[in-house]
Amino acid sequence: MIRIRQRQQGYSLISIMIGMTVAMFATISIMSLYRVVIHNLFDTNSGIQQRAAQDRQLATGLLTIQNLVQGAGFGVTSPATNRQFILLTGAALNTVSGNAQLTTAGSLQSIAASSVSGNAIFWEINKTLDASWGCQGLLSDQTTKAIYFLTSTTSCHPVYTQWASQIWTVTRIVSPNTLATALTFTAFLDTAKCSPFGAEIASTALSTAISDDAGINTPSASTAGLKLQFNWSTLSGSTPWLSCLINFTS
Repeated sequence: MIRIRQRQQGYSLISIMIGMTVAMFATISIMSLYRVVIHNLFDTNSGIQQRAAQDRQLATGLLTIQNLVQGAGFGVTSPATNRQFILLTGAALNTVSGNAQLTTAGSLQSIAASSVSGNAIFWEINKTLDASWGCQGLLSDQTTKAIYFLTSTTSCHPVYTQWASQIWTVTRIVSPNTLATALTFTAFLDTAKCSPFGAEIASTALSTAISDDAGINTPSASTAGLKLQFNWSTLSGSTPWLSCLINFTS
């Protein structure tokens, strides 16, 4: 009698172990890829969405700041630097919203031809063009790197004597740690021509294209004016910019 031996069907222990090993490496690879993707999207320092959100807020905040300071001295007759516009160093605030005084008043910096720096600025405005004086300001928290916009709630004239006792309405413009380093302000008086955002084109460069350039050679164009530099930086680098406060001529 001839017996036909049939081979047993199924998996051997070795094949199961090999399969488990392959599956394990595949799982590790997928988890590593997942970790990289999540890191790139949400990491506090380098995540795409996090950085994009920070960039959007920073761009909006700095544009708001630039527009606000252009209104400094509006409606004020002959606004004067160091009276209707002041620069402080060492000012501090312990609230992020609502109404409050400065917790540390800071020290006045005398603005002149030589540049001086600080972390807060305040100015007077007269929106209604009558006796209703108002004051506004910007304060950069040197610890959290946040930036706050402050608006006076009561009479603040003259601001150079009233800023420390004033009750300010506080609005946060830039959130903490959005900037790589805390914003600082540098102010000085300069006789050089300056457009509102520091992008002046000299009249000599235009003389070949414009036959009559008297309009850009008026006496007011060469009067000493207040210039304010904003020193800010992100994780990608430092990009300070200069703004000319057109309402202040001295």
